[in-house]
Amino acid sequence: MAEVAQAEVDGIEVIITDHHLPLEILPHAYAILNPKVDDYPEKMLCGAGVVFKFVQAFVRKYGEFYKIHNGWEKWLLDMVAIATLSDMVPLQGENRALSSFGMKVLKKSPRLGLQKLLAKMNIEPKIFE
Repeated sequence: MAEVAQAEVDGIEVIITDHHLPLEILPHAYAILNPKVDDYPEKMLCGAGVVFKFVQAFVRKYGEFYKIHNGWEKWLLDMVAIATLSDMVPLQGENRALSSFGMKVLKKSPRLGLQKLLAKMNIEPKIFE
């Protein structure tokens, strides 16, 4: 909380994303995005899923201004899938959907580092079909 308070003193607006149970007293931030704090229906959404939903909303609202094509964020789903599977959240509901679509993106991922990692592990992208 001290870091958020200091950021406020320094004139920096802070957006906190989290998916854990919140503290009793929340920091004074510009926004707190946590499905366990608000009315979001998927309470067990993984941390990467929370950030992905933030990116979706940002693209929807500001994408045209920043010349980000609507739907661009789907190409982030490979990383969301890896994070979701690593986060040990229940693979139900939205976590399952994010993982499933993310696996489809993963087999087409243009990320060189990810391609090299999969090759080093002798994993063919077709395994994600």
